Amino acid sequence: MRREILLGLLFLSLAACRKNANAPEKTEETATTETAAKPVHEAKEVTLDNGQLWIANPETTEGIKNMQKIISERQQETTGSDLKAALENEFQMIFEKCTMKGEAHNQLHNYLLPLKMKLNQLDGTNDEEVISEIDTYLKEYSNYFQ
Repeated sequence: MRREILLGLLFLSLAACRKNANAPEKTEETATTETAAKPVHEAKEVTLDNGQLWIANPETTEGIKNMQKIISERQQETTGSDLKAALENEFQMIFEKCTMKGEAHNQLHNYLLPLKMKLNQLDGTNDEEVISEIDTYLKEYSNYFQ
């Protein structure tokens, strides 16, 4: 139940971010295509821009770097819930400062959805394993964005 609520909140964040991107109005055709798209909980693979990195807004890149720093500088005595809160705060800031548009914006969301799912897995029972996965995943950001 908790996971569904968090995924719902993520969907609302994605929708709000898309609204802020001043996307063109939806036509009947695009609305039908979007309805037939994969559910929000199924992440799409991040792709490159014809073999090139996508240009991300500076605030997004800063947020990813801040998350990497939070993980690398964490103290062993830091509780999983404190670490999760700090990471989720940075994650939320990425959405709030979202200015990307077009396909770069879509690819950013393809990257962020699996990250959010990993953050949701931090539950106090498997934190070291999940933190390692998050750290590895954050390092992949530079494979897709500059």
